[in-house]
Amino acid sequence: MSFTTTNNGEKTTKTTLHSVLLFNQPEAHLYIPSDISYLESKFTIEAWIYSTINFGTGIILAEGDNIFYLEDNQLKFQKKSSGETISSARDSIIPNTWNHVAVSKSGNKPGETQLYINGKQNDNQGVISKLSAGKGIYIGVHPSSAAHQSFQGKISEIRLWNIPRYQVDIEKDLHNRLVGNEPGLIGYWSLSENSGNTVYDKTQNAKNGNIYNAVWSESLIPLACSLDPKERLLNSNKIEDYAYLFSKLYESQAPKQNVFFRRGRIWH
Repeated sequence: MSFTTTNNGEKTTKTTLHSVLLFNQPEAHLYIPSDISYLESKFTIEAWIYSTINFGTGIILAEGDNIFYLEDNQLKFQKKSSGETISSARDSIIPNTWNHVAVSKSGNKPGETQLYINGKQNDNQGVISKLSAGKGIYIGVHPSSAAHQSFQGKISEIRLWNIPRYQVDIEKDLHNRLVGNEPGLIGYWSLSENSGNTVYDKTQNAKNGNIYNAVWSESLIPLACSLDPKERLLNSNKIEDYAYLFSKLYESQAPKQNVFFRRGRIWH
């Protein structure tokens, strides 16, 4: 575990311990009842994932006819009704390690649906035509898919945007927790609750989700942890608290000035 602070001492930017959802039971999933219409035009989906399978299918997010998923460690997005699929073209997802994944759509032409792995564009320039929204968001499963296609592993930091995000945008926020009021952000589930069966949407849309068979866990993720005191009261864990305490103790100690002693004689 290593902690690194920026020059102003406000963020740690190395791998830290975070609350995550563990999907290790049959059909474990998170369901978010939602009427957010984001698929019908331009959108971006982001998440941090830790897959524990080498082969087969693992569904990350599904809504209606549309699936964002892994297949044999390739990242894919598919419109099921038409079979249109865009796939990563190289550098597949590495199992048993954290990867940031994203799909961004700016139009219906070749190259206008893009996949990103760890902030870098990685896709075969496939075509995904106009999509239609569903009646809820599923994390970890698709209601019409087989049980063996459920996601196996851990998921954190799910973000939905009603704008396309490009490489420069994704790289900028890749290792940072969000606030919830970022322009274009319409759904944000950081999965930092660490208890209970509800996950909370941190945007003003307040589309909270319900957990089924998935369980809480903790994992080291390359995500910065904000040192804002109000946010820390809600989301901190013990290891981060110690790092924060020691950094503040160090900052509070004023530099000591050297004191010089002179040796001499006193004459009467």
